[in-house]
Amino acid sequence: MSTLQFPGARSPQSTYQLPPHGTEPNTVAIVGAAGHIGMPLSVVLAEAGYHVTGIDRNQAVNEQLTRGEVPYIEHGAEELLKKGLERGN
Repeated sequence: MSTLQFPGARSPQSTYQLPPHGTEPNTVAIVGAAGHIGMPLSVVLAEAGYHVTGIDRNQAVNEQLTRGEVPYIEHGAEELLKKGLERGN
């Protein structure tokens, strides 16, 4: 199992256990909304090797994320987002 923690998170509630990528049949994640919860969840899942599709109703946010830009302050998220985009996750 992988232990995942959201960027900038400090509480135990923000730490999750996921099976190692490739050991489960479902290694695709679709996250609805790319706000303060959905975007960090998406980049953490991508960092764990999951193929992630994030969808937000705000097209400007979708475009920013596609360019590797985080539309708000989320420590460590931009680096993880860019890594995920480069890997194609």
